[in-house]
Amino acid sequence: MTNKNQAQNGVACAASPARVARPVARLRRRPDGFGALWPNLEALFEPFWGSDDAPAADFRPAIELSETDEAYQIRAELPGVARENIELKLEEDLVILKGSKEARDESEEGTVHRSERVFGSFERRFRLPHELDAEAAEAKFENGVLTVRLPKLEPEKRSRVIPVDTSDPS
Repeated sequence: MTNKNQAQNGVACAASPARVARPVARLRRRPDGFGALWPNLEALFEPFWGSDDAPAADFRPAIELSETDEAYQIRAELPGVARENIELKLEEDLVILKGSKEARDESEEGTVHRSERVFGSFERRFRLPHELDAEAAEAKFENGVLTVRLPKLEPEKRSRVIPVDTSDPS
């Protein structure tokens, strides 16, 4: 018997990112209590990923957060979520994304034997380390992906040259 991750000659092959990610996603949904460990794992990595102090939600959309010198960009995978069910808010350096995915009974007849679809509300929060230009922020929703561009504000210069008086105080 050979492992799916091994070539026929017995040499190990690297697993694809999707193959590695699937077991992690399954851990979240386990009914045996192991899924309850997920918040502890997230808390362990919070200093690296940023704060996400959102309330509990029915599901958690996948997020990609990237940064350039000029702006942050957030991409959120929201398949099946209607545009009108998405709320995006910026409060200083805190980005709040929330919404809901409504359940629809698409089976007209028969019995559903397996369903892995997720419905309900979600909320994600990201505190970013720079002040953001709320007026120039942009968001678009295409093919189930929300893309948000958040330009950074130039830091205020809080320094100045202080002239030194050279007159004699006497």
